[in-house]
Amino acid sequence: MLSKSMGRLVRFTLPHKARFAVAFAFMLVSVSAEMAIPWLAKVIIDEVIVPQQFDWKHLGVLSAAVLLLYMCQAGFQYLQSLSFKHGALLVVNDVRKQLFDHVLRLPIAAFDRLSTGRMVSYVTNDTESLRDLFVSTFPTIIQGSLRIVGIFIAIALLDWRLAVISMALIPVLLATMQIYRKVSTPVFNGIRVQISHINNTISESLQGMSLVQAFRQENAFKARFEKDNDTWFNFRTRSIAVDSLMLLPFTRLVGSLTALGIVAWFGNASLQTVVEVGTLYAFLNYIERFFEPFRQLSMELRKMQVALVSSARIFEILDEPVHHAPKDDAPMVELAPQKDIEFKHVRLAYEEGVNALDDVSFVAKSGQFTAIVGPSGGGKVRW
Repeated sequence: MLSKSMGRLVRFTLPHKARFAVAFAFMLVSVSAEMAIPWLAKVIIDEVIVPQQFDWKHLGVLSAAVLLLYMCQAGFQYLQSLSFKHGALLVVNDVRKQLFDHVLRLPIAAFDRLSTGRMVSYVTNDTESLRDLFVSTFPTIIQGSLRIVGIFIAIALLDWRLAVISMALIPVLLATMQIYRKVSTPVFNGIRVQISHINNTISESLQGMSLVQAFRQENAFKARFEKDNDTWFNFRTRSIAVDSLMLLPFTRLVGSLTALGIVAWFGNASLQTVVEVGTLYAFLNYIERFFEPFRQLSMELRKMQVALVSSARIFEILDEPVHHAPKDDAPMVELAPQKDIEFKHVRLAYEEGVNALDDVSFVAKSGQFTAIVGPSGGGKVRW
């Protein structure tokens, strides 16, 4: 279901594909500049510093090139971030408009099943979660993929054997991320559901505060709110435990062990042949950069899970059949003035077999106020 939601989310980006294409081009230039920096540093170390042949002109050119690459990386990274964020806001704006327009055309039966608090949560909180997905998570995935490809090319040019060893780490990291996704999805789903329940309780209590106090229901609403809040707290505690175990600590452990293995490999190789210091520096630098996308993606996985759960809830509303409004020329029923309104044995059901009202009879006297009191979804609005 979540993968299906992802596909539908991507379709919302199509009207703004030109802006995202420009952002991708900026990102490609930024990543290329970043990948060239360790290679130039290797050249400086091996050709200038270690031989102690200080050709100041050559050193100045190389240093200026490194500085230029840093400036190029920073500048294009700023441009791609700006482009992605603006495109993301446009996408979320489209989703929110379409969602609210759809809510306005839902039949009354839908509001019997979906409380006001849940509706508010869908239109505000869940659409805001999508913003994090497009602003942060998607760019991180794309940029991380480009970095990994560039790093493998650079490592293969230095030593193809270490490139093969580095490739073996990818399945381990991807498997960890998949396990995290399966474990965390029910937790984040529970968090979003409890937020909806909390919003619904707050909405009902504030809108009907006069009735709550008149009928001395303060303790009942307080107990209901505390139950939902405690459940939310338990889900949050579980999410912290999962994040603390499977995100940054694991990737840092694998990265440290890999760096240790590379140093040991170079140490063993130095007993048989000459190992260039610049090459060792470049390897360690590229390996550190190799794990950086996985670390960033690990941090973004939580946002992605929240966003995917939110998108599933949004599409659940968008898939609700809409109410077909009557034509403008439909005849209107005029009520006679100064007449009583009497209901005799009225039954009302939004869903077949489930009566919201069952055998209700009363008289609304002309010129008098008639109050109808009942729980949310009890059919008061229909009167």
